[in-house]
Amino acid sequence: MFNGDDRKLRTARNLVLIVIVTATWLAGLAWIRARFSPPPIAVHPSAADTYVASKATDVFHRGTCGHVSRISAEDVLAYGTRAPAAQGRKPCPACNP
Repeated sequence: MFNGDDRKLRTARNLVLIVIVTATWLAGLAWIRARFSPPPIAVHPSAADTYVASKATDVFHRGTCGHVSRISAEDVLAYGTRAPAAQGRKPCPACNP
């Protein structure tokens, strides 16, 4: 039916198509994330002494923690000291407030 060279050519062509489709899909995914991700929340300009929690979770963070940007604006709870932020919540393992 097909000789070995035809099969190799078809296999190579299929692999190239798979790579192109995957690269296009990943580029589209990156565009969607960039387009629809919420903007980062600025809690405090020098947020080292600020503590942040979410109404939706039982974890609290330092104001400088990267996970703070994932909290939606309506769920943000900001505290000036650690004690009220820690009340009933556990510390974030990433920033260890």
